[in-house]
Amino acid sequence: MTARDIIVDLEPWKVLVGVLLVGFAFFVYRRTFPPIPPARRILLGLLRACAFLSLVVFALDPVIVETAMEAVGPTVLALVDCSRSMSIVDCGGSSRIDCARRIVDGLRESIADREGAELLVVPFAGAPPAHEEGETLRADGEGTDIVAALRTAERAHGHLNLAGIVLLSDGRITRGMLEPGVEPAVPVFSVGLGDTVGPPDVKIDELLFEHIAYTGSETVLEAVVSASGLRGREITVRLLDGTDELDREMITVGEGGEKRSVELAYRPRVPGMKRLTVEVTPVPGEEWTGNNSEVAGIRVLKEKIRILYIDRFADWNTTFMRDLVRRSERFEMTVVTWRKDRGYIELPGYVTYELSGAAGGFDRYDIVVVSDDGGFLSNPGVTGGIARYVEGGGALMLIADEHSPLARSGGLADLEGLLPVVRSGPPRVETGEYYVGVSPGGADHPLASSFGGFEPPPLPGRMGGFELSSAAIAPLVMTDRLGSSYPFLAVQRSGDGTAAVVLGFPLWRWKLAGTPFPGAYETLLGGLFQYLIEGERALPIELHASRSAYRMGERILL
Repeated sequence: MTARDIIVDLEPWKVLVGVLLVGFAFFVYRRTFPPIPPARRILLGLLRACAFLSLVVFALDPVIVETAMEAVGPTVLALVDCSRSMSIVDCGGSSRIDCARRIVDGLRESIADREGAELLVVPFAGAPPAHEEGETLRADGEGTDIVAALRTAERAHGHLNLAGIVLLSDGRITRGMLEPGVEPAVPVFSVGLGDTVGPPDVKIDELLFEHIAYTGSETVLEAVVSASGLRGREITVRLLDGTDELDREMITVGEGGEKRSVELAYRPRVPGMKRLTVEVTPVPGEEWTGNNSEVAGIRVLKEKIRILYIDRFADWNTTFMRDLVRRSERFEMTVVTWRKDRGYIELPGYVTYELSGAAGGFDRYDIVVVSDDGGFLSNPGVTGGIARYVEGGGALMLIADEHSPLARSGGLADLEGLLPVVRSGPPRVETGEYYVGVSPGGADHPLASSFGGFEPPPLPGRMGGFELSSAAIAPLVMTDRLGSSYPFLAVQRSGDGTAAVVLGFPLWRWKLAGTPFPGAYETLLGGLFQYLIEGERALPIELHASRSAYRMGERILL
């Protein structure tokens, strides 16, 4: 239906001005100079009156308005959440998206009974619209942005006669919400889908433990267990090493979803890297079991490091090394020295040390340190036993000294290939002032990290006639006043064990120096013992996730 109307801005003052202007047009032509015929005066007056009358018409601003009227029925907009979470089956045996479809079908049937009314279905997810209008609803969208869906829907369909918006969602907003919410101009009715009470679930929220343990000593792993929907149920918490169960605890769930702290004991027997699993046994009805376990990476070290120190002429090195061992709970040392009346003896105890049994006796120790041997290593049976000992996983360290086997020509022929140094000339003792520091290429070495930053006093001597073997490294070097650099500490991997040589001496000078570096002696020897026994056997850096599976949004622990 179409209607036309004329609208005039009829103001009294505009009518009065128009009348005056028309009258004025005839008044000025009642008499002219020079006189003109009456017919011409009347024509000129009419023309001027028409001009004034046109101005009056413009001032009245007449408008022709044509109105077209069309009856449009109300539209109900159904916004349906199509994110992946809508595929969860917790609506009476069907998924949430199936439940939304049934609700939409019911709305469509209800609105169809009303003449002219229409239902418009628009899916949405993280970036609305997720699908085209009228497309089959599928729960395959990424994220849920309800605020953006309402804003976009009202803007895109504002030309319709929107009677209201029906929002069907499980309510898990994962996108948007970076700006204040919207206030739609039409009513919004929300329909929540999904079970508000989750299925039974038990999980490990946190696992607390020491990352370093010692053989023979008990360490405790504390697991914080959270349970929901399991009131009055008993839960088993186990500590596993692979498939072997090391410890277990039983807990009873109380009211609601409570958290309980469970302590599990672990007593390692052998050193190395251990990956233990703390597991909560799944309960009947539990849908998600990916959070039922956590992994603990523990480095197991030997509780006692057993040292065999051979020094034929017991000097300050022997005294200070025994003092170092006495002040450490982890070191245990046997000293082999020589007496004129009894030969080689063990300290403490003064037990005779038999050369014939030396080859097999090294296996009792974690490291063998030789300073003055008095020909001890000239015995092929002994050197053969040491070679087998190192290749089988033992550690050997030679400390330079005036009577060291390093000073004898051909004294170490049986150990060539095992030691990290080779002959470059006649062995000799060179004197001077030698400053020890980290080598340019050894900045990343474990020994360099503990030794770096200090300036120990210079040593007065070094063992010359040696150079590094092709497989050796020198993390520490010594430099003379002329700037010449020589290896101070040489290390080489041999089989499963490690061999090291200290070419600067006497180390006990550092112990007596006091300042400027009172801890040089303990730092070097303590770190060296630790490194030779355990450092070379440490695994390279590995990254492991605490669990094998995570849900979207969960924090990943490494």
